[in-house]
Amino acid sequence: MPFRNPDSMLNKTNIIEIIEDNDLVFEIKITECLAEKVFREENACDIGFAAVCFADYALPQAFNPKIKLIRDKTVMQDHKFCNHKYTISE
Repeated sequence: MPFRNPDSMLNKTNIIEIIEDNDLVFEIKITECLAEKVFREENACDIGFAAVCFADYALPQAFNPKIKLIRDKTVMQDHKFCNHKYTISE
């Protein structure tokens, strides 16, 4: 998983903290995001949310339809961090 690899592009362009990591839940907190910085500089965070953040829901299900993302905060929407909680149903 790219979040676990310190050399991955995600970890080189974002500040990510792993909150929980077990067989059923993988939760991360992102406090800095390169995409957010780029869209914010252009006063286009609404477009950034639609183009980047919203896609986060589809990506895990492309790998496994049992994976679900739960998130209610994003830096793109002026929160202090993004909370990504991936759960898998058995």
